[in-house]
Amino acid sequence: MGKQLGTKNRDSKAPSASDGELISPATLTVEARKKAAAHRLQIVRTEQEHMEALREITANLIGSEQMAVYQVERSCCTLRWQFGLDAKPRHLLPFAQEEHIKKAAEGILVSAGTAGEMPCIGDLPVQALIPIRLHNGSGGVLVLFALLQQKKSLDASDRELFELFMR
Repeated sequence: MGKQLGTKNRDSKAPSASDGELISPATLTVEARKKAAAHRLQIVRTEQEHMEALREITANLIGSEQMAVYQVERSCCTLRWQFGLDAKPRHLLPFAQEEHIKKAAEGILVSAGTAGEMPCIGDLPVQALIPIRLHNGSGGVLVLFALLQQKKSLDASDRELFELFMR
């Protein structure tokens, strides 16, 4: 059994996965985060399970609880799913009007650290546009909006997790 969040392992200096307590995500190494995310993505069987896996990984390992998934079409991206948003993002994102979306649809990761000023989708500022493979095998874009309050910005370890979504 895993360690529980917020508890301390009183019996040893290093957390152990066998003592029944959870450890904080902040103590996980990059490799442990990637392994956990890869495992979670491997066990999905349906589109709904795939969306739930993306939500769990994004919230627990990356630090954003506001996201949307768009499916790549010929000349636009179409909203397939959203989570944690009070305002609804735009349903269609035409490539001709959304250069950042077009880049992500072409398989290029676009994040606040790599693209300078990030666009808005509707009135919602975007933190990252991540190319993903949807459950049905078609291309998609995972859009991350606000980060959790304690997360200042995306970092290199987050980008390593994004690579798992891009496979």
